[in-house]
Amino acid sequence: MAKRIVFLADCLVTQTAGIHHYAHQFIEQVITTYPDNQYYIVVPQAYGKFDAQEIVVPIKAIPFHYRLRSFFSIPKAIKAVNPDLVIEMAHFGPFSLPQGITTCTVIHDLTPILHPEWHDQISHLWHKLFLNKALAKQDFVITNSEFTKEEIHRYISFPKENIVVCPPHVTTSKTPDSKNKNGEYLLTVGTIEPRKNYETLIKAFDLIAEKYPELKLIIVGKKGWKYETVYTALNDSKYADRIQLLGYVTAEEKSNLYKHALAFVYPTHYEGYGIPLVEAMHYHLPVICSDITICREVCGEAAIYFDRTKADDVAPKVKSVLESTVTRTALINKSKTRSTELSRQKIDLDAIMDRL
Repeated sequence: MAKRIVFLADCLVTQTAGIHHYAHQFIEQVITTYPDNQYYIVVPQAYGKFDAQEIVVPIKAIPFHYRLRSFFSIPKAIKAVNPDLVIEMAHFGPFSLPQGITTCTVIHDLTPILHPEWHDQISHLWHKLFLNKALAKQDFVITNSEFTKEEIHRYISFPKENIVVCPPHVTTSKTPDSKNKNGEYLLTVGTIEPRKNYETLIKAFDLIAEKYPELKLIIVGKKGWKYETVYTALNDSKYADRIQLLGYVTAEEKSNLYKHALAFVYPTHYEGYGIPLVEAMHYHLPVICSDITICREVCGEAAIYFDRTKADDVAPKVKSVLESTVTRTALINKSKTRSTELSRQKIDLDAIMDRL
């Protein structure tokens, strides 16, 4: 029997990084796998990329209206379609719905609560005030990794049996081969914000740049929040002219950057998943990344790991890839293998749909 399913998906419009990509691929997989259901997508403005009815609930120029509409105008719009299931794609909601509607929320990570120093104060306060209350009313939670599942259970005490792990299915842009216009470079991808730890990467680049005079460091990602220290580190770098912060790039541009990079370096402090790692392995890049639980869950043996707090540990790991053909070739082959393994992981949609 066909079901009526509503996705609360502000993040499709308001974000461009990992949460946006997760929501897009998740919704796409659900609609493709279960085409007989009737789908609705709540967004703040037209999105137009799915075979689903869009319910536009605009964000007005009123303080906190972006969040307040989750309690008033969005629930009103949802009730009008009388759904069987409502899925909030990014932490906040669903709120104020009648009993009888199955509800769940997608939790990407808990950094706004566990690491407020990496976020603006408003984001921290909203999560602290409402996340526990929101989850207490959900029938189940969807998350992106086993690591995040453990974090949710440990810090919010949500029952493990009601947490469904759905790793993202990462797709990359199919682009024709293009010429490398950037020379030799290391690549990293992610929003410019404290959690990404670009300061340490810049310091590590400074330690090796003299030995490799043609080498560049390219950082792809738009400005997020609390990014000033990254620009301070850049300005303090002796090799600032060889470090490029490209900001947001198109999918085609990003694809070409992956194709021609010498290696992918990911110095992150914390991730819920780490989509750029999967993208890098898809392009068979040598991956050098932080020695943290989620990076090991995603990459397995297909990476060289470093202490993310020490530039003098990052630098020699990067040098080992640049200088040793054996090391580089082994990592490329491991990236190919791991990428194939990850491509076979699919969202366990039955685990979700069977709850209806």
